[in-house]
Amino acid sequence: MNQLRSGFLAHYVNQTDVATMLQRHPDPILVTDEYKEIVYTNTAGARLLCRLPSNNGYLHREINQELNYSYIVNVDDVNGEVLSFDVNRTEIQWNNEVAIMYCLHDITTHKLYCNELEQLVYSDHMTGLYNSRGLEVLSAHVRSIATRNKQSITSYYIDVNNLKRINDDYGHSMGDTAIIETAEIINHCFRNADVSARVGGDEFVVLTLDDVNEPVDLILARLEKEIERRNTMADRCYELSVSVGVSRHPANHLFNVHQLIQEADHRMYVAKKQKSDAAMRQCTPVRPVRDESRLDQLQVAV
Repeated sequence: MNQLRSGFLAHYVNQTDVATMLQRHPDPILVTDEYKEIVYTNTAGARLLCRLPSNNGYLHREINQELNYSYIVNVDDVNGEVLSFDVNRTEIQWNNEVAIMYCLHDITTHKLYCNELEQLVYSDHMTGLYNSRGLEVLSAHVRSIATRNKQSITSYYIDVNNLKRINDDYGHSMGDTAIIETAEIINHCFRNADVSARVGGDEFVVLTLDDVNEPVDLILARLEKEIERRNTMADRCYELSVSVGVSRHPANHLFNVHQLIQEADHRMYVAKKQKSDAAMRQCTPVRPVRDESRLDQLQVAV
């Protein structure tokens, strides 16, 4: 039975025009010589090369990964669109010479779907910030960077004041507006590299890597100024204010990000309880403790 099967396969392969199979393959197939010059491309490969910037007949650097035989690459086409490919690289004989065959499977749409799914899983649908799950994932990344670069991490716990009053007086749609507005202020006052998340109905967390050009006092002053600017805008039916708790951990200490966030949360509530509404709008911080043997602390209401 095995001999019969082998004979059938040999007959089938001998009768098949391999060149035609390669030419009709839906995925781009490129063959290069030892100098990375393209010596063969199928129809799909020719279409791909027409979309890529000219490389004078040589394989594009992004596609050529000599250390791996299977990998994923991103290539910019002539229109600036990013194309993603799952590449399989194989050594072959081509005209009795050693050559490399690249088979590229387009996964651009698949990656877009994955990114959209990731947005749904890790993002807050109302504000566009990360949700609690996204914060948990990104906090591990922030911690690894802090450890590698010997940077301190500061967490800001931000709570919208009097949200219940806004909901009761003007309706929940206006309360949602206050939450969205707070998220916009956070995006405006913090850097793109900082991790911002909505972790509750009216509660937000921001994780930052310490930067001498972005001290805590400067960030809080920017936050206060932006809130004041918005409160002076016409046609506002509510006054926005927030309470902020700040917790900092030195780079030379082991720490738990969740503990850091809880500490900032605690300080935010202390600030909220200790200050009246009038005092909250004055933004008077308790200055951070500069003792590196413990967490710096700051509590303020804006």
